[in-house]
Amino acid sequence: MNNSGYGKYLSKTYDLLNSDVDYKSFADFYEKCFEEYSDVPVKHVCEMACGTGNMSIELTKRGYSVTAFDISEEMLTIADKKAQDSGIDNIRFTIQDMQNFRVYSKVQGAVCMMDSINCLADSVALYETFASTYEALDEGGVFVFDVNTKHKFENVYSDNAYVLEDEGVLLAWQNFYNNKTRKCDLFLTFFLEDVDGKYTRFDEHIKQKMYTDRILSKLLNEIGFDIKAKVSDFDFTKADENVHDRTFYICKKV
Repeated sequence: MNNSGYGKYLSKTYDLLNSDVDYKSFADFYEKCFEEYSDVPVKHVCEMACGTGNMSIELTKRGYSVTAFDISEEMLTIADKKAQDSGIDNIRFTIQDMQNFRVYSKVQGAVCMMDSINCLADSVALYETFASTYEALDEGGVFVFDVNTKHKFENVYSDNAYVLEDEGVLLAWQNFYNNKTRKCDLFLTFFLEDVDGKYTRFDEHIKQKMYTDRILSKLLNEIGFDIKAKVSDFDFTKADENVHDRTFYICKKV
């Protein structure tokens, strides 16, 4: 991944800024994918780029054995504490990169949410990530991930700026998208309230790349995945990268 230092400051506000994410609906969707497309019972799941652990905890509560990893030590520290506070002590959190991760035993399901795949710097990194996932899965197991689409990069991210505000935090977010390289620089400036009421500034730079459906499908097929569906939402509506903001890829190891 090409996000040096990723998570150092973002981890402090990650849950607040993603407070509108419905993790239960994500988990419901993943379970439907497992039930519909896996050839083997899904008991062990790997969450890639797990952030602060919300999905890993939700899946564990549903009875799955979960292995999770992220590139950010700060994110994982929060994830582990959150799990412990929830009375969960059997999630294996590790610091790993998506490009070359390993699991201690084969899994039947792998999930990667919140457009983390777009943080991979180029097609080589993308190929290596898909290859690592393929290796981690049992034959017949299912890999589900989502990406930000061409439509989102060109119409939502683009060169737009956003300001998000909540109690004790202000985020100024500026994007710069290059149509030729299909890369977007996201500059995030946080102002976090201290205990004395003063605000401290933190800056984080995230890079994302837009991958077309043609490239994603080509690499998945080269690795050996069978793409079972490409959908835009939890209701399994067929995805169109020129219309929808997000595409979920549901793939089976064959």
